[in-house]
Amino acid sequence: MAETWLKSTVEFELSGEGHLLPRKRNFANVANGATDAQVLQFGRALATLSDDTVTGAAVTVKQAVEAN
Repeated sequence: MAETWLKSTVEFELSGEGHLLPRKRNFANVANGATDAQVLQFGRALATLSDDTVTGAAVTVKQAVEAN
């Protein structure tokens, strides 16, 4: 089987003052092969912009699978 990368997205969950439930922020167009360290670094940047704390992140990768 051959796998072809189509797209990746990341969803961050942020908690902080002013909201009782965590807020979710979604980002599309994530580069193919983004590392855990890169996702974490981006999450830290988001946290500094909003004075919130990143409490979680989920990366979703969509691939096409072709039978040979």
